Amino acid sequence: MQNSVKLKYHLYRKPRSDIKVRSGLPEKMITTVISSYRTVPTEKLPPEDEIEEFFASAEKELQKRFKDKYNYDTVNDTPLEGRFEWIELKQ
Repeated sequence: MQNSVKLKYHLYRKPRSDIKVRSGLPEKMITTVISSYRTVPTEKLPPEDEIEEFFASAEKELQKRFKDKYNYDTVNDTPLEGRFEWIELKQ
C-alpha cells in the first residue's frame, strides 16, 4: 500500500451583494465555508527539511518585520530603542 497524507482545505467564499439583498441577512451570516479532503501520496510532498526551512525562513521574516515596526525583539523578549516606549508591568 502506498503511503499518503490526508490534507484538509477550507475555502471561505463571500456571497455576492445581490444575495445579501435577497436574503435580508447580513453578509457575515451568509458567508459559506467549503471544506474538502485530499489524499496526497508522500512521494509528491517536499522533503521534511525543505518544509522546515521554508517555515523557518517565513518565521524569521515575520520576526524581523515585527521588530522593525514595533522596536521589540520577540526572540529575546526585550524592548529596543525606537518609536515606541516599552514599560514592564509589575504583576
